[in-house]
Amino acid sequence: MRLAEPIVRIGLGGDGRSASLSSQGGLHIVDRETGRDIWKHLHKGTVHAVLETGREPAPPPVFRVQVASLAEREEADALKERLEKETGEVAQVSRNPDRNAWRVRVGQRGSREEIAQVEQTLRELGFSEIWVVQEAGPGGHLPKIRLVDEDYNDMLTAARALLVLPAADGRPIQAGEPTYRGVLEILITPSRELKVVNVLNLEDYLKGVVPKELGPHLYGELEALKAQAVAARTYLEANRGQFSEDGYDICDSARCQVYGGMQAEHPLSDMAVEQTAGLIATYQGKPINALYTATCGGHTEDLSNVFREMQGPYLRGVTCYPDDETLAATRRVMQGAWGGPPVVLPGGERIDEALAILEVLGVIPPEQVQPPFITGPLEAAEAGEWTLRTLAAIGKKPPAGFAASRPLADQPAMASYLVEALGWGDRLTMLVDPRDLPAFVGQRVLSAVPEASRAALAYLIKEEILPRPRASDAAAALKEPVSRALMARALHRLVLRYQAAGLKAAKHRGFREQTMTLQSDDGTVSPPVASRLHLAVRSDQETVAVPELLLQDGDNVEYHLSADGAVDYLLLKANQRGASDDRYTVNYLWEARVPRAELETRIKARASIGRLIDLVPGRRGVSGRIADLTVVGSAGRFTFHGFDIVRLLGLRESLFLVDRQFGRDGAVETFVFAGKGWGHGVGLCQVGAYGMALRGRTFDQILGHYYSGVTLEMAPAR
Repeated sequence: MRLAEPIVRIGLGGDGRSASLSSQGGLHIVDRETGRDIWKHLHKGTVHAVLETGREPAPPPVFRVQVASLAEREEADALKERLEKETGEVAQVSRNPDRNAWRVRVGQRGSREEIAQVEQTLRELGFSEIWVVQEAGPGGHLPKIRLVDEDYNDMLTAARALLVLPAADGRPIQAGEPTYRGVLEILITPSRELKVVNVLNLEDYLKGVVPKELGPHLYGELEALKAQAVAARTYLEANRGQFSEDGYDICDSARCQVYGGMQAEHPLSDMAVEQTAGLIATYQGKPINALYTATCGGHTEDLSNVFREMQGPYLRGVTCYPDDETLAATRRVMQGAWGGPPVVLPGGERIDEALAILEVLGVIPPEQVQPPFITGPLEAAEAGEWTLRTLAAIGKKPPAGFAASRPLADQPAMASYLVEALGWGDRLTMLVDPRDLPAFVGQRVLSAVPEASRAALAYLIKEEILPRPRASDAAAALKEPVSRALMARALHRLVLRYQAAGLKAAKHRGFREQTMTLQSDDGTVSPPVASRLHLAVRSDQETVAVPELLLQDGDNVEYHLSADGAVDYLLLKANQRGASDDRYTVNYLWEARVPRAELETRIKARASIGRLIDLVPGRRGVSGRIADLTVVGSAGRFTFHGFDIVRLLGLRESLFLVDRQFGRDGAVETFVFAGKGWGHGVGLCQVGAYGMALRGRTFDQILGHYYSGVTLEMAPAR
């Protein structure tokens, strides 16, 4: 099987002990070095590759102290020599593939308690930002690979690396649940783990990366996906061979960039890869280290404030906001039909938006939704007309013999009326046990209701079609005349229950004269705006009618079209995240509450702080991210920098404020972190790229914004 150039080698995640392999048409499994069959010529069904360690137990782990991570090997070697002289301990220099840097570690002990002595010595020498790390112990025999077929026949192989190929050309290989293009290799790494490596064409690889990094279902803007494709391709070019010691180029997780194989592929992201094929970002003629972050919280950060040992003058902090002129051009104030006082039920509930929905559905005429008319007593004819129109709107027919236009003396009578109109009598018989009724509304309320209406009233209150009566005077409230507003509220709840409001979700993509542009999964439409337009805003707490809306390109809306195709109702899903290009995610703003004891345990896994007393943010970067954080413990003060702060605290980002809740003893009981963004905050902001694409920016403009001074060019042939 010949793979199209250029080829990449992707280390797949797994448990390091086994892998299940299969392909339609079977598999060939050969020795990678000789090309000879390992066992059978053709393997049908599922074959399991299992790490065979023998009876000898694995060497116990060792603990070391990491002192620094440096960009240059020469610096690391010099620090190693100095540390060995000053501590009398053995030091080592090893490559950190994640950051293309050199780690310097000191000492070797069999437990975390024993390594604390080395840690203390280093702190006395002035090294404050140090970490305790656990590594696989030296020695021991290298394991082997055992193959097991579906019939539990097995063979212990002598090969150090196996090549797995589909027997039928063009068929993917399944490794566990995912399927992969190309071929697979089964290796044993220097750390004595079994590793599956996917070997395939670079562009095919990117088709499994782009949709995992920027999901086209949520962020379906082609220009943003093209920017992501170029960034991912560039990252690979700059970091190819990161894991060469383990036998592959790059990993498949967020540690590198996420790769999901064939199952992740999507037509839109495939198009983004194909339309940018071979294109990378360079700086001074070399591929850039194209770091990217999920969402930056409105501003990216300078590289040096997050990853001190990494270099890249093109990775400078930039704003994630459009300029004032662009922002003004993408905003529009919409004027709505509703301008009167709010319509409020006796319990304080507003129903303005409910009335708007009922009006556009044709249930209640426009002249009847205005106060004070709507707050007056309900007439029999109105009850009949509104109810029959609602039944038609929700797709139900009134029962035979149903007397729609009849007086409704009070709420219990109204409940029986609605149950009859809906044909819910059998529902009450089957789903409502009389013994449950007090649990629905309380015995006090129930005792004030005629027995014939108890089940209907209790059930409609339980289902929130009718409001719960005021506790202070429930009996009197139930006997009050039924208002038009109360009936409107109930009919609106039925419309929602039957999902019959006819609203369509979309993104607002612009306004020209009296025409809106609305984009949804079904495509883009440009309907006119009705002369009588109802406006509403939905927040986490409620949905309310409003007289005007500030609408911005990219806002999420729901709309209703009149019979002649005009927008007569527009609901804005409240944007509580401002105007940043990366506001389209719940991770733009976040809050985390962490008990002090829990945070202390997290930190102790890295540093011997004693009892955690406080966290003191120090210097901040251009975006507001914390560049230096001092951990105050009973064993001393410990300073950490950049992205190590995120790892130390287990938070989403380093763009946060620290709040504290104190216990009765005066000590911090809970740390409250209020932050923005998700990731490290350096380079391309993925959700920000989507926001820029919504504003009409092209992929090259997006890349030029987040990567300062770069050039786009074709990658050199390999």
